[in-house]
Amino acid sequence: NFIYDGVFELVYNPAYDKVRSTLYRPTLIQSLGTSNFFFKAELLAHLARLGVIGFHKASLSGQYRDAQGMYYGGSEYQEETRTLMQLLRQALSAYEQILHLDMHTGYGPRYQMSLVNSALETGTSQEFEQKFNYPVVVAANPEEFYAIRGDLVDFVYEMWQHEFPQKRLFATAYEFGTLGNSYFGKVHCPVEMVNENRHYWHGALNEQISEQVKREFEELFNPSAADWKEKAVADGDQAFTGILRAEGYFAGEAAE
Repeated sequence: NFIYDGVFELVYNPAYDKVRSTLYRPTLIQSLGTSNFFFKAELLAHLARLGVIGFHKASLSGQYRDAQGMYYGGSEYQEETRTLMQLLRQALSAYEQILHLDMHTGYGPRYQMSLVNSALETGTSQEFEQKFNYPVVVAANPEEFYAIRGDLVDFVYEMWQHEFPQKRLFATAYEFGTLGNSYFGKVHCPVEMVNENRHYWHGALNEQISEQVKREFEELFNPSAADWKEKAVADGDQAFTGILRAEGYFAGEAAE
């Protein structure tokens, strides 16, 4: 968890407690059909009570008090996190211009990669769409995407602001959507996350259920459809070209 100040707040995201019993069930998975049915029924109740933005904030923002719960952020830095932080600090120290691109799959339109800028970025999403000649740029906030605590891109911005403000930096995340922004996508994605987390901690009744959980979780982040992969590559190429040109990495072209 890339928290710049190193403070892992137990009280962060109190709304998580409202949805915890739905997101985490401390029992063996005996039937995916039954589990999914009750989960979706409870999810609809949460959506009606909290709204989509409220539910996303409660479920996706992370938390620091439930070690087996969804998106647990830990109580201290992991060794690999400390190592990567140091490597990033070395990079920002060594170069006058830094471009950091973080690759993700999961949320967003299925056939349209989104550039997800840090909430600390001062430019608007519309400005970056024009600057990069790219159709979908969003900010990591509840209005455009969802808020994130401990995000790697945010950490890079905070390190830059506090330690290397004289350098030139742009950092963003490529978010290759897999299930889409439809009702199905918004409901199905939490189901697979909850099932995988429950299976990790408590297992399943038989190997068939275990394999289905693993298969659906992999499909969530690495779709098997050939047309999805082709579009993802095309979107990635378009974004690379737009960002590199705007940031002045092409010979003979000044940065905007």
